[in-house]
Amino acid sequence: MLIDEMALYGQIGEDGFAPADSPEKDVGCLFRRKRHPTSLIVVGFAALLGLGGCDKVTGPTEPGPVAGAASYTAVGASDAVGYGGSAPCVPFTQCPDGTGYVQIVARRLRAANADLTFLNLGIPGAVLSREIMDIGNALGLKIAANFVDGELPFIDRQATLVTVFAGGNDANTIGAALRPLASGNRAAFAQ
Repeated sequence: MLIDEMALYGQIGEDGFAPADSPEKDVGCLFRRKRHPTSLIVVGFAALLGLGGCDKVTGPTEPGPVAGAASYTAVGASDAVGYGGSAPCVPFTQCPDGTGYVQIVARRLRAANADLTFLNLGIPGAVLSREIMDIGNALGLKIAANFVDGELPFIDRQATLVTVFAGGNDANTIGAALRPLASGNRAAFAQ
């Protein structure tokens, strides 16, 4: 059971700790344990000593060359088609001039390997699962697709890179489902 679910069902007190007799006591004990300030200082000092031997990183690193043919598949929602960028793309197209992260990654990979196979499975509005999709559609959100049914079956098993960006539409759906609970209308939430 997730910590948020435990709080929702009253299994975690206001202090954020699970009661000692809780079936989730193994999870809760991680939050019940009081840490002594000295132990945090010792851990911090040890971390600094460990970093002494590291090279200084001056910026992000570029991916190294891929031997042979490369294949890139993007799984996502509107982010995968570049929504919010200066040049969004039409879903299921190559869109070589797109400004979203998927199109930028594809261009960089293609510059390093001309044999790149690129597949953008992004579907605007998609959520992670059928269950979240059903919740959203019951609320009238008109969610057309989910990653599990509409994108994952089409990932190339030989892909050398798969990116997944998910959660935004799911958070919006769950937020919409919880709105009646937040407003005190528990009867509407029970439906």
